[in-house]
Amino acid sequence: MYSGKLYITTKILPSNPFYAKMESLCRMGAMIVMGKGKHMFNSRQGDGHYRVDIGIKAPADFAFPKAAGLSDHDAAKKFLLQEDWYGSYAPELQDIIKYSDGPFRPWIMYYMPTERLNWASVPGVTLIGDAAHVTTPFVGDGANCAMRDSVILAGKIKEFGLTQEAVDEYEKEMFPYAIDVISRSLQSGEMFFEDSPATFVDVMQSGKALIGTTDLV
Repeated sequence: MYSGKLYITTKILPSNPFYAKMESLCRMGAMIVMGKGKHMFNSRQGDGHYRVDIGIKAPADFAFPKAAGLSDHDAAKKFLLQEDWYGSYAPELQDIIKYSDGPFRPWIMYYMPTERLNWASVPGVTLIGDAAHVTTPFVGDGANCAMRDSVILAGKIKEFGLTQEAVDEYEKEMFPYAIDVISRSLQSGEMFFEDSPATFVDVMQSGKALIGTTDLV
């Protein structure tokens, strides 16, 4: 199902004159910006460039490609910097969009409804990681999910051999965990796209954070 949220992704390269400013804002890690129902996530990548994810809430038939043209960088920037989107953000945050290098690509947020995580096991095949629990990325548990599933599946194969019983026993543990991951990610996504970061701050200070609670044991 479509989550009601999407990102337009772009980048800022080391050769960009704006790079020094971006480096002062994000430094060596990531920068999260939220408020007014929008969300921007800027993160330094392994080769030094900054990935920029510009998040908005929009209907499934959102006409960004038609309205702005993803291949037309100037049109895309003009569209995103409208008052309804990021035109009301602080100038230094608008500049991240204004001076980005492109290309602009849509990243549509889909997830598997938790009530549909009940399929019958199919002989000879199973799913792990993102394939087993398709969800939005708002808890940062993707790699942890894949490792957890792999460890559990390997343990069941060690216990029961290369049998259908091993798969059945693995999936008994995979389904409840997948439901938990998807539910937490949807809740976290709502926090990221609120009018202010107040709820996010409260949750992070509560000791019961929705993010990063994967149990690999």
